[in-house]
Amino acid sequence: MSKIRYFIVSCSPTLQAVVSLSEEGEIRTLECTNYEVCYYSNILVNGRCPQYCEVIVEAKKFAFGRRKPKANVREIEEHQLGRFVALERLPIKH
Repeated sequence: MSKIRYFIVSCSPTLQAVVSLSEEGEIRTLECTNYEVCYYSNILVNGRCPQYCEVIVEAKKFAFGRRKPKANVREIEEHQLGRFVALERLPIKH
């Protein structure tokens, strides 16, 4: 079973998201304040955020340490997810 890391990314006062990152590098947005805008603008790719999304890019910068992120990013533990994400949006564990 792969280890999943969780991050809170705050790019601006209006753009904040909670994302998960697996060991394989698969990143998933769990909660985002901009999700409806992206949905109705047809930006989502198969229901997921595209790789060029600012939230995704900043989370990867923080997780992989390649560059310093411009956004405020912090890692949270799995038991803290309930404070930031609705239960129906949590990832399904296999």
